[in-house]
Amino acid sequence: MRKIFILITILLFSQTILAQPLPVKLNHTIIIDTDCAIDDMRAISLLLNRPEITIKAIGKTRPSAVFTYKNRSVRISLKKEYLEQVDADIKEGIMKFGLMDDGYWKLIRHNALKYWLEWDRNKIFDIEEISKKLVPITNNRNFLT
Repeated sequence: MRKIFILITILLFSQTILAQPLPVKLNHTIIIDTDCAIDDMRAISLLLNRPEITIKAIGKTRPSAVFTYKNRSVRISLKKEYLEQVDADIKEGIMKFGLMDDGYWKLIRHNALKYWLEWDRNKIFDIEEISKKLVPITNNRNFLT
């Protein structure tokens, strides 16, 4: 009887010990693309306090996409004046509602639908041909070499 009690005790404790997560040391190097709004600054400050994360660069770029077909690549970027309008509308929403209010997200949705209906897709983009080789990065974004 005593052997069974000891066996059950060992099994219970081994389950508890084995169920504990193993300490994992993860190291990540990241590049942050930001508009430097208050919400981004808060997120960046949280990342700076994480010892396992190294921030390689912080910058601001225009939203863009690269398309390649038959060894020819083009980059499509939102024109500066449209980007400035989106930035201004987002900052207005943050000032008016903050980020935790449903009003902010309703305003974002309203503006997105307004842009979709009012902006001419043939006029809002800069299109440039790219002659350099693209190197894929693990987060599915492409950067020029």
